Amino acid sequence: MNNKTSFYSEEEIQEIGFKSVGKDVLISRHISFYSPEKISIGSHVRIDDFCILSGNITIGNYVHIAAGCYLFAGEYGIILKIIQDFRRVVLFMLLLMIIRGNT
Repeated sequence: MNNKTSFYSEEEIQEIGFKSVGKDVLISRHISFYSPEKISIGSHVRIDDFCILSGNITIGNYVHIAAGCYLFAGEYGIILKIIQDFRRVVLFMLLLMIIRGNT
C-alpha cells in the first residue's frame, strides 16, 4: 500500500537538504528546487504545485506560496514574510502593477 500524499513528509523535507526548515511545513511533491542548501523555510509554510525555487531564498513564518510561482533569487536573494500593515501590501501590489504595466 502506498501511503504517500501529495505533500512531502517531514522526514522527506529534511532529506531535501534545505538550509533550515521550521515546523508545520507543507511542500507539494510537484515542485523543483535548485540549490536547496540556500533556501530557508519558516514555520507554518505551504508551497503548492508547480513552483520553482532557486537561489538565496528566505521564507518567513505563515507564508503560502500559491501554485505556479517561480522564485529565481540568484545571489541577491528573496525574502518572503508577512507584512503586518495592510497599507504596505496595497502599495506593494500597486507598485507591481505599475512595473508590469497593468495599470
